[in-house]
Amino acid sequence: MGDSSAKKLSEFIPRSVRYVIRPEDNRVIRFAKKRLRKRSYHSDIVNVSETGMLFTIDRSELLKKDELVMVQFKGPALGEIATYAKVVRTERFEEWNPRWGKRKKFRVAIQFEDMYDGLNFELRQGITDRISSQIREQKKERLKARRSWILKNYKMLLGLIFVGIGFLVMNSLMSLIPRISLYLKSLFF
Repeated sequence: MGDSSAKKLSEFIPRSVRYVIRPEDNRVIRFAKKRLRKRSYHSDIVNVSETGMLFTIDRSELLKKDELVMVQFKGPALGEIATYAKVVRTERFEEWNPRWGKRKKFRVAIQFEDMYDGLNFELRQGITDRISSQIREQKKERLKARRSWILKNYKMLLGLIFVGIGFLVMNSLMSLIPRISLYLKSLFF
């Protein structure tokens, strides 16, 4: 492993379970640079964990790596959360919007700083509850899809069952025919 690979690996912090924000969730984050609290910005959250968050911004000059920011957002299954965070990564990407076409945007990864343990626990519990809820919903949807498929195709399934039973009966009868013919021969001849 080369020096550049080791450097890249050392840039990453240990990962926590990420909750990917869904359309029904509140996606808005409000943030301000620590030294310029008077001016705040709004953006969209991509995912959140107990240790940090990923969100998008329109301009890269707003936030730089290692900069401290104040963030405010609605946590999964929680109320408003306000805490300080450190920018750990920014990366540029292009987003397609039917209204404006290609737009250059930036992903910003932050790590929460000085979050008290109670809030950290509540955030972790909220994320766990939301993920568990998503898993239950997905299981219900799969079960619903299976039931729907069975109801749509029950005639075909019954036909296959009857054909299978018919083959079993025919196979049993075919194995009995030689015995029956021997028995009949012994009676009449």
